[in-house]
Amino acid sequence: MEELKIDRSKVRLVYVGKPGCMCGCRGQYFTTPQYAAEVAEARGYALEEQEVNEVEVAHVLSLMEQFVAGGMSVELDDDCVFIDTGAHYYAAWYVA
Repeated sequence: MEELKIDRSKVRLVYVGKPGCMCGCRGQYFTTPQYAAEVAEARGYALEEQEVNEVEVAHVLSLMEQFVAGGMSVELDDDCVFIDTGAHYYAAWYVA
């Protein structure tokens, strides 16, 4: 059984949504207050209030850790963790 431990203090952005496009039309992005300004600048527009939500970030990260503990495969990049459950995409971008 594989283990995934993500340092929550370094997570800039998480995404959860249905497979396909990850532009936000099939899911939601969330960030923490710590990284909200950086994320907004990178996107080029202001974040909506519900997108800055530490509880949702923690929830998505916990789900990702549970999926990996249950045997689901994970894709790792220099600054991103990605999981495709078949029903949903889960991603977390972090400060490397």
